[in-house]
Amino acid sequence: MITDKTSIKRLLYDPCAFSAEGSKIKLRPYQSEVVKRVIDSILNEYGDTVVVQYPRQSGKNEAQAALEAYLLVLYALFPHQIVKFSPT
Repeated sequence: MITDKTSIKRLLYDPCAFSAEGSKIKLRPYQSEVVKRVIDSILNEYGDTVVVQYPRQSGKNEAQAALEAYLLVLYALFPHQIVKFSPT
């Protein structure tokens, strides 16, 4: 369990470190790029629509889960909504 304030701040600052430490899922570089880009859009309120297409078995669900878990923890004390669209 992490109790050091510096470590907690580092994990909340970096969604990829958060994923690696919190869920033991180390995102691949191409997943990290997408997750960081989406987080940047959210934190800076750009209002971007982001479409992500990966080939089969490339970790779409891992990246999506890491992103959602990070946002849920980051905004746990604030009234926000997450809208997700996943076509089949």
